[in-house]
Amino acid sequence: MSKLPNPNEFTNQKANFTPIERSQTGSRGYDLVQMDKNFKEALNRLEEAPKHKLGNQLICWSFWNSCPNKNASFKYFGYSKKYNSATVHLYNDDGEIQTITIRDANGTKWKTFGSKKFTPYKIRDEVLFLSSGMAEIIISDLLGLSFIGIQADGMVQHIPKELKELARDKFIIILSDNDSSFKEKIPTIQKFFEYSQIIIIDFEKVLNRVLPKGYDFRDFVNEVQDAPTALQMLEDEIIKGGSDV
Repeated sequence: MSKLPNPNEFTNQKANFTPIERSQTGSRGYDLVQMDKNFKEALNRLEEAPKHKLGNQLICWSFWNSCPNKNASFKYFGYSKKYNSATVHLYNDDGEIQTITIRDANGTKWKTFGSKKFTPYKIRDEVLFLSSGMAEIIISDLLGLSFIGIQADGMVQHIPKELKELARDKFIIILSDNDSSFKEKIPTIQKFFEYSQIIIIDFEKVLNRVLPKGYDFRDFVNEVQDAPTALQMLEDEIIKGGSDV
């Protein structure tokens, strides 16, 4: 395990994303491309103070400011004036919009337009971090990680098939949410990545305390508030071999 690459030394290589599903932007009663444009323009018109407030509610500023790849976050965000909410936008490798989520639509969390199945990933090196959640996708890119980002626990079954071979002989680091919904999906993930070495990160072990139900990767980085420290804590746990969850 001591031969695992140090996450602080990750290098930028060509990003790989899942191919576009051509049916995603049509026949749904809305124009996803126009929504993408509208939400981006609304964000540009938003004053700096409310813009920073919305961003800080999702990913704390001190953590963002300490990230090695912090400018990567800009492409993900838009703004819904109707709901006064941040929106998160996912694109394929051709820059085509696949998914837009409104973080808080009058109490509905992560209201989704487009494909909830779309699973962005980037392979930069031999260690891939897998997590669940829209914010976690952004955080993984901010940190410059190789990552696989499922939008929600139930989307595990839609992990792109090509990743089975692309991840062959690599390490898959599962960043486990502290709830049964995610933990029940771990055997499915392990079965899928049959040619990879799986390491499970349990944040209760990383932080050495009992955590509330649902505590996740976003909660962890917002608590630590410093990217190098968060990366070092994850690396230490990886070197230990992770946990049985």
